[in-house]
Amino acid sequence: MQSQTCDHARAIARNTFSGTSTNSNPFTILNNTSNACLEKVILDLDIEIENVEEQIDIFKVEELARAAIAEANYKAFLDRQKDKQKRGL
Repeated sequence: MQSQTCDHARAIARNTFSGTSTNSNPFTILNNTSNACLEKVILDLDIEIENVEEQIDIFKVEELARAAIAEANYKAFLDRQKDKQKRGL
């Protein structure tokens, strides 16, 4: 069952980057995936990591920070676009 869940998570990640995701925030793929699934992916890729659970948690925290930055940048971009439209540029 865990393998199916991991396969499903991988499909979601693929769909996110292809633009067919239903996820509300495409920048939080890791946070929408269980640690068990991520650990399986790490093992499947033969990546050696000490304290796997701790590293996964760190990856997830970093992802949330990057998602917040990306969202803020996008909102700023939209605000600039609105300003340009108001000025008729």
